[in-house]
Amino acid sequence: MTFIRNLKLEIKPAKDRFFLPLNNSFEPTADVVQPPETVIQGEVLVRLKRPLKVTSLTLKFEGYVEEKAFGVKSLKFLSQRYIVKEKIVFLQAPNGHQQLSAGTHAFNFSFALGSQLPETVHSPFLNVRYNLVAILKKPGFSTTVKQVKELSISRVSEVSDPDCQPAIVLANAWPKVLDYSVVLSNKILALEQTVPIEFHLWPHSPDIKFLGLEFYLVEEITYMNRSIEGTTNTKRWIKLKSISTLHDSMLTNKLVRVQIPPEARARCDINNEFIQIHHKLEVRILFENRRKLNSITLRCQVIVQPEPLIDEDLPSYMQSFQSQLVEIADPQPLQTWSNNILPAYEVVALVH
Repeated sequence: MTFIRNLKLEIKPAKDRFFLPLNNSFEPTADVVQPPETVIQGEVLVRLKRPLKVTSLTLKFEGYVEEKAFGVKSLKFLSQRYIVKEKIVFLQAPNGHQQLSAGTHAFNFSFALGSQLPETVHSPFLNVRYNLVAILKKPGFSTTVKQVKELSISRVSEVSDPDCQPAIVLANAWPKVLDYSVVLSNKILALEQTVPIEFHLWPHSPDIKFLGLEFYLVEEITYMNRSIEGTTNTKRWIKLKSISTLHDSMLTNKLVRVQIPPEARARCDINNEFIQIHHKLEVRILFENRRKLNSITLRCQVIVQPEPLIDEDLPSYMQSFQSQLVEIADPQPLQTWSNNILPAYEVVALVH
């Protein structure tokens, strides 16, 4: 919102987050149903306390890529180029100006969002941004009033996709020591989601003592640098918080709840011509065998998506007050696993 004396300029889109299908290659064929067109809709509001002479009022939908010099802190970007630039003219006075009366003036807008547009991203290599820019021009000094509204574009995958299996099982055996398995109910993980993971351990010796589990989200970024015609790769490990119900360290069946970090700590999966971001879930099993510390590491490919939007309205005060009270039994005690990295024997099993 831009407020200047008797003038207030606002951009009010119906929503500022948009979701496109995860697979961004849609070749027009007779057998493939094209995805429905996503539309950016809303209105531009001009609020006036007094009549105002206006030369023009326009709204632009802009998307651009900012490439960075990786590892160099600078306020400037190596390059900046537009990937989409559309414009709507609401007012255009051919002969000087047009006078708007006092009050609120609403101008509706609509932009089609192409399915091939890359996702919004902020990374060490480049940024992809989308903005709505409203510009009001008037005669005299301080002739331009500008308002910018940032939009976010993400891609989501449906559970019915063939690459998204209903469950992932990571299982293996350490001969004469123990058998183990980790079951993940879904390959798709959402930011800030609490994910239940089943853990099963079958020791072969009474000397084995289970110590705990560690969970990491491994983020791999591949950047396609057009200036040098090459690629740059980087990888980082994001430690995840985990909580489990624990009564006996030798129980063989456990349910662990893992917290996926928010957008400030982790990025979503991205696959376009500029940058690719993929994730793996890494599970480390920590145990003691004959007074020696050991760890086993398992990894699997996962898809990280944005936190889903909630369209339901919150209940009113009276609805909350009149709702039936439910008595909740005392929950089982929770214990947070102690996370200590143990350099020891490691077995890797990767199951897609």
